[in-house]
Amino acid sequence: LATHNPFAAFKGKKRDVKRRVTIPKQDRKRILNYLHKRDMTEYVAMVRLCFKYLIRPKEILMLRICDIDFDSGLLRIPPDVSKNHTERTIALGYDVMKYFQKLRKEDCNSNNYIFSTDFKPGHRLYTTKNMFATWKRMREKLEMPNTYHFYSLKDTGITEMLESGMPSKFVKDLAGHHSLSMTERYLHISDARRILKANTVRF
Repeated sequence: LATHNPFAAFKGKKRDVKRRVTIPKQDRKRILNYLHKRDMTEYVAMVRLCFKYLIRPKEILMLRICDIDFDSGLLRIPPDVSKNHTERTIALGYDVMKYFQKLRKEDCNSNNYIFSTDFKPGHRLYTTKNMFATWKRMREKLEMPNTYHFYSLKDTGITEMLESGMPSKFVKDLAGHHSLSMTERYLHISDARRILKANTVRF
């Protein structure tokens, strides 16, 4: 039998390194001020879900009102919504539950998506295209770098949690990462900042 591999000369496709761009606190504050001034309450809730609770943009748009436990303040990410098809439960703070409690008072259809047309509750599954277009308009108005994407909120949240000393496993579970190594890819940003902060060497 021939031992020569006819495919040996072909090189595999080089995997692109994913750049992690984080959004500084002062720019996050400008973003919130912009959204509050325009009374974009629904969009503020989505921004918080991505930054503080590490829920992916597509997952946010697939959530239904029935996924919210209003009494306990818990949000269920069902397996068919989660990117890695693993159910996870997230404890929400007052910042988002304040908005969600409004949905309860309005007695919306529990099967409705939380963020549908115009980011309000409804039966239609909205696409990330609309979410990202709104983000782009805001970014241009505020003259922010085009490297700031909506998904940058999740990257920023993960980095800041690790930087604050939160255990990687907790961040992994909150973010719904498949493995701990996925979470620890963000550590290089966090470690670099810690080194800079601790460095007291002067010339």
